[in-house]
Formats: sequence, structure tokens, C-alpha cells
Amino acid sequence: MAEPWYQAPETRRENSMDLRRRIQVIGVLVLMALTLVLVVYTLMTTP
Repeated sequence: MAEPWYQAPETRRENSMDLRRRIQVIGVLVLMALTLVLVVYTLMTTP
């Protein structure tokens, strides 16, 4: 039941792609969080 990508010879390429995808997803989530914080901050500060 071992996953194939752990024993595959091209693990480095797959791992790099996985890291890039994870970094992209994290970046998008951070940008969305920052935009939400800015919107909430502006709504709270506006009278």
C-alpha cells in the first residue's frame, strides 16, 4: 500500500512541483486573508 511517488526515481521533480503548488496556494490564501483584513479594517475605521 506504499504510495508510488515515494519510491519513484523522479521524486525530486514531483516534490518540487508539489512545493511550488503548495507555495502558490499559500500565497493566494495569504493574499485573500490580507484583503479581508484590509476590508474589515476599513469598515471598522470608517464612521
